[in-house]
Amino acid sequence: MVGYGGGALAALDPATRKTIGTYPLKAHPESFQIDAARNRIFVNLPDAHAIAVLERSSGKLLAQWPLTHAANFSMALDPAQPRLFTVFRKPARLVAYAMDDGKTLADVAGCGDADDVFLDTKRQRLYVVCGEGFVDVFNANGALQHLGRVPTSEGARTGLFVSALDRLVVAARAHGREPATLWVFAPSP
Repeated sequence: MVGYGGGALAALDPATRKTIGTYPLKAHPESFQIDAARNRIFVNLPDAHAIAVLERSSGKLLAQWPLTHAANFSMALDPAQPRLFTVFRKPARLVAYAMDDGKTLADVAGCGDADDVFLDTKRQRLYVVCGEGFVDVFNANGALQHLGRVPTSEGARTGLFVSALDRLVVAARAHGREPATLWVFAPSP
C-alpha cells in the first residue's frame, strides 16, 4: 500500500507491481497504519486537519476525525489497547486516540519537527524521531509520560524501529564534511 498525489492510497500486487485497489481521500496522506484485525486503515491528512478511517476491504470512508492540532505527519498503532498515536508539529504534541471512536485519550507536549513515531510493545514505549536532534521517549503504558531524550543529529527525523532486532535506526543527513549515516540504538532495559 502506498499514499500518493492529492489524496489517495493504492494497494499494489508485489509480484506484478500493478495497482489492485485504490482508496480515494480528501487530502494528501502523510502516514497510514493498517489494522488487519479490525479491517481498518487509519490515515493522517494534515491538509484536511483530520484522520480518516477507512474500511480496509472496501475502501469505504467510515469516519473522519477532526483535529484540534495541525501538521499531523507520523502515526503508530497499538492494536492491543486499542489506541492510535499521532504526532503533531503545530503545536508539538503527541496524542493518543481510541481506535473505535477517535476519542482523545492523552495529549502531551512533544518535540517539534517530528517525522516518525514507533511503538515498542516489549517495553510499552513510544520513540518519536525529532529533526531537532533527538529521539523523544515516552512511556505508553497507561497515560503518556515523557521519559527522556536521546541525542541524535539536527535534521535526523527519519527512522525505523525493527522489533525483531530490538533496534531503532535513525537516518542522519550529511552536514558539511560529515557523510549521511545510520545511527542504530539498542533500547534498554
